[in-house]
Amino acid sequence: MHQTQPPIPLPDGNGYPHSIPPSPSEIPDVFDRIAHILLETWTETGFGHLEIESERIKSDKIRVIVKGSTYYRFVLSDQDVKTWKANSLNP
Repeated sequence: MHQTQPPIPLPDGNGYPHSIPPSPSEIPDVFDRIAHILLETWTETGFGHLEIESERIKSDKIRVIVKGSTYYRFVLSDQDVKTWKANSLNP
């Protein structure tokens, strides 16, 4: 798995915790965070919820929000998506 520094927890405007990973975000960061949330959930209780939201915030940027007990936000460029897609389809 792609290793990054742990995200920095910050409260959002609604009082819910979320974290912002180090910049720039990369697609492996998103999948690493999903795996981390699932493994943490399965280890602790086996019960949980995982939600992933994606929206275009600029013509070349996509915001991805991974929600578990803590929220994690990533911003990916179109080039990140193209590169990751090319690499994952042609290992």
